[in-house]
Amino acid sequence: MAVIAAFKDGWTALLENPILLAAGFVYAVGSQLVTVGELTGSLAVSVVASVAWFLLFPFVLGGLIGAALEAVRGAETSFGRFLGTGRQYYLRLLLATVLFAVLVFGFVIVTMIPSFVAGFGVVGLAGIDETAAIGAGILLFVGYVLLVAFFIMFIQFYDAAIVVDEESTLAAFSRSVGLVRRNLLSVIGYSILWAVLLNLLLVPEYLLQATIDEAPFLPAIDPTVAQLLLIPAGIVLGTFAFAYLYTVHTAYYVRIALGEDDGADGTAGVQTPPAD
Repeated sequence: MAVIAAFKDGWTALLENPILLAAGFVYAVGSQLVTVGELTGSLAVSVVASVAWFLLFPFVLGGLIGAALEAVRGAETSFGRFLGTGRQYYLRLLLATVLFAVLVFGFVIVTMIPSFVAGFGVVGLAGIDETAAIGAGILLFVGYVLLVAFFIMFIQFYDAAIVVDEESTLAAFSRSVGLVRRNLLSVIGYSILWAVLLNLLLVPEYLLQATIDEAPFLPAIDPTVAQLLLIPAGIVLGTFAFAYLYTVHTAYYVRIALGEDDGADGTAGVQTPPAD
């Protein structure tokens, strides 16, 4: 099965090419830019940090996938490969990142309308049975979140399609949707496992955000001390998370693109795709 094989491919590639951790480190540090803006309490710093990460993200993403692709093909990758691929696909990935955000935002807005209508029904139900209304409200919320996640699942491989298959910005989304449709059950399993692992490894970042927001569930500890501990912890775990999981992401894309889950005999491995 491509799912398990891809996670094994990612682990093997990371062990044989620890330089991938350097790419993961750049991703982890870059993702902390927004947090730095929030920690300063300055709107200007926060805006500048957010824009900086938005502009840096496509470069880091393209470089990481490019280095990961070389690693899962069985070659020895390098930080130069990371930099070169990041530059090569920067514009396409920047446009694709904007398009991805627009598509998700548009889907959220469109599906929010019937959700609001259903919400009014839940409010009306509260006058009859409050317990049933609470249950219906929870189901409505969970269903809405799953619906958005299901939509994102179909377009999640746009980045790999650009770097691995040299697709254009628009064609990359079509490619992603087509692959997911042909491998639906496999992609669902992969997406759940990938998301669970990512969120587990990003717990320090979530706790850091909670200290910034002064969440009431946190233990009685000086927020500054907690932040000094959580920031490096988040970078360390984030380095591994992004390096490993994006290598898995690349390996899985290569496998389903080769047709492993489309009825192929399974002999096609991740080392056989043509070189860039």
